[in-house]
Amino acid sequence: MKPGVLLLVVLLTALGTFKVFYGVENLEEFQQTDGTYYLNVASHVRDGDGLATDISLYHKGYREFPHPTSVAPLWPLLLGALGVLFPLLPASIAINSLFYFVTLLVGYRWARRNWPEDLFGPILKGVHAGHVWILVMGFNADFFRFTSLSYTEGLAFSLLLLLLLRAESLFSKPGVRTGLELGVWLGLLILSRGQMLLVAIAAFGTLGLCIALGARRAASTLMAATAAVTCALVLLPEYLYIQSFVSEAGLASLVRFDQNRVNDALSAIPVLKPTDGLWSYIKDRAPGFLYAYDPSAKYGFNAVFNGAQWIALISIPASLFWVVSQLKDFSLSRWRTTLLKPRNVAICFSVILALGAYFSLHTIHKVYSSPWNFGRRQALIAGLLFFVAFIWMLRRRKPVTYLLAILVLVSSSRAGALEMERNYRTKKRVYNPETYRQELVDYLVAEARRLGRPLVVAAPAYEGPQLALKTGGSVHYHWVYTQTSRDDYLTLFREFNVDYVIMPEWFLPEREKLYEIANEHRPRSGITKLYKPNGMTKHGELKAGQRGRATKRPPRRR
Repeated sequence: MKPGVLLLVVLLTALGTFKVFYGVENLEEFQQTDGTYYLNVASHVRDGDGLATDISLYHKGYREFPHPTSVAPLWPLLLGALGVLFPLLPASIAINSLFYFVTLLVGYRWARRNWPEDLFGPILKGVHAGHVWILVMGFNADFFRFTSLSYTEGLAFSLLLLLLLRAESLFSKPGVRTGLELGVWLGLLILSRGQMLLVAIAAFGTLGLCIALGARRAASTLMAATAAVTCALVLLPEYLYIQSFVSEAGLASLVRFDQNRVNDALSAIPVLKPTDGLWSYIKDRAPGFLYAYDPSAKYGFNAVFNGAQWIALISIPASLFWVVSQLKDFSLSRWRTTLLKPRNVAICFSVILALGAYFSLHTIHKVYSSPWNFGRRQALIAGLLFFVAFIWMLRRRKPVTYLLAILVLVSSSRAGALEMERNYRTKKRVYNPETYRQELVDYLVAEARRLGRPLVVAAPAYEGPQLALKTGGSVHYHWVYTQTSRDDYLTLFREFNVDYVIMPEWFLPEREKLYEIANEHRPRSGITKLYKPNGMTKHGELKAGQRGRATKRPPRRR
């Protein structure tokens, strides 16, 4: 057996075995915040309610439940369809684990097709770019983890790699047929995950480059126009659906679900840090480059890529030297002829996408949750650039950069594998669905049954989706945040008929906003703290900003 084939078998066997154990383990745990939200939406798809949810995010102001939602529709639609035949949680873990291997195997074939030569000499004959792809993404602990949970990454990356595999065929025969296919791919990708808008930008950028260079200009223009119309038609049903419940929906509503508020009754939750003009924007975002590569930064690249990010910096001087060397004997016609070969156009598409994905992360400086996305799952798409940089360095075979590339590749893959094993070994059963806040769940369901209607509850982010899996349609949830003001709580009590505010231990500092407008409610000892609006608040005598005469503020802790 050739070394390349043997290495592929070993890698896939190791990952496959671990994936099975990891997936079985996740059957006993909640699927984290976003994962449980998707499961809640999928349960309504399964039950025939369509894309609907019991949870109002980001102060969106839902007054009726289940309420339509616009979050990454393709994944809950697929999961809900599977839920008709199988239990949702096992189905989500199984199909996402399958997508993990689709991403690896299709990526293996895509990489081998574009860069087929051996990269590691006669000792490792047959080891090529496909193996590098598996090492970069297969042993990425975050990609492994979130494709073992009910998240969108598995589906989105599978579609992306399938498109990259098809890219050479599509760009080699520009026209109406290929434009139709490209438009469908782009539409599905955007519906799978809003971040995949980057793929559409890269695709049209590549076609624009072909048109500018005169490569079958008329056919490329027709392909671009057809792809744009087809993509728009694929997205049109989702856009019309969003317009049915968001009065001021625009094109951005397709990818910025956090902005799709149905009313302004509650204050807006800011997500991106605002700036005043271009220079202010540059000054604010520029420090992100240093933060991204700080090994100790909580949300730096190292948290996701375990050192693989360094290959991007290593490749910069090598790339500059290469550009300078090319300028010595530069020929525009020869460069144009080389670039416009079908395979090179496909590679150009991949490189434009990789660069766009990487730099897009530097545009996102947030005031909510984490300050940057470099160390979160949203950064996984930057793995494309790191992979391309590895291939660039390994193919050039310059001794210093070649050895550095091997060192970074091996060390980051090893660190990723160790992190995967550590995640499995040290998992805590904090979110075991059989026991998680069970007394609270029992009480809320019993109260809904006693009142003969669903309860409406305000709960901090991270709690609502996890509880919703257990309470079903008996309880509806409004997310609250540290940014939720006292006036917002008053509005929730008055206009949204909130019955209780849940105050888990980690959120207790926020209870000061409830003093004198809500009373602590203790149905029995040991239950998570609940606050119930007092009579004045409920009936509106207490105006926003005024003080009431309800519960006394307890002394501050020193």
